[in-house]
Amino acid sequence: MKMKRLYCLCMAALLCAVLAISAFAYPAGIDKSLPRVIDHAGLLTASEKSRLEARALALIEANDMDIVIVTTNTLDGKTPTAYSDDFFDYRGYGWRKTETNDITAGSGILVLVNMGERDLYFSTKGTGMTAFYDNALNHMYDNVRAQLGNQKYDAAFGAFLDDVEGYLGDYTSGTKDYYNASGGDTFIDYGGGGISPGTVVFVGLLLALLIAWLAVRSMKRKLNTARPQAAATSYMTQGSFRLTGQQDIFLYSTTTQTARAQESSSSGGGGYSSSGSHSSSSGSSHGGGGGKF
Repeated sequence: MKMKRLYCLCMAALLCAVLAISAFAYPAGIDKSLPRVIDHAGLLTASEKSRLEARALALIEANDMDIVIVTTNTLDGKTPTAYSDDFFDYRGYGWRKTETNDITAGSGILVLVNMGERDLYFSTKGTGMTAFYDNALNHMYDNVRAQLGNQKYDAAFGAFLDDVEGYLGDYTSGTKDYYNASGGDTFIDYGGGGISPGTVVFVGLLLALLIAWLAVRSMKRKLNTARPQAAATSYMTQGSFRLTGQQDIFLYSTTTQTARAQESSSSGGGGYSSSGSHSSSSGSSHGGGGGKF
């Protein structure tokens, strides 16, 4: 009897442990209970926030990629890179294929706007590091920064989601080659079915034009028998021209002035800077980059 009771207690403890572990596991897909627009800086109205949230969730479900927008007034002493990466990792964000306790798992992109130091930063993780390669982030930085500079915050995050949708469309369709995460010149092919017919036609036209140009150039050279002369004596009849006097007469001069371009002092911000592939404090691999606005 005692053994049976002990066995039941052990099984109950084991079941509780399994349930406890499951409760802390990150769900497969994404955790829809988490907000995708976290506006700590208060830049958005309730309707703007709700609209951006709905659009982000629609893109997440369509592309298996988490998308997060964060605004704040302080980074709590961290760099934009560390703040963004930690926010992504420790808050449970990231699309996952299976339920897991691994904090380093997950894919997605997070955009951070820090009003305190005027930071604009993008953090990518998992397949997001490939879908949003460095040139893509540079392009996204320019588009979002232009709207932030005009204090059009809803438009800034709308531009972010526009770019996210465009780059994810290219990535998931598999019709485009992407730069590797380090921003180098190595291309990664995602099974777009080889070279597209349009590319073949374009290359063929270029080769045809090149061949035609070379042929015409060759024929033109054969027709042109004239050769340049160093002096005009070969075109003159000997003794038919005598120069009896010579003088130089100054007629006029022309002076032009061009104003030197001045750097604008009102543009503010700075250029995009890549953080490259790096590890966060959780040990996760991240990509990203950003600058000031």
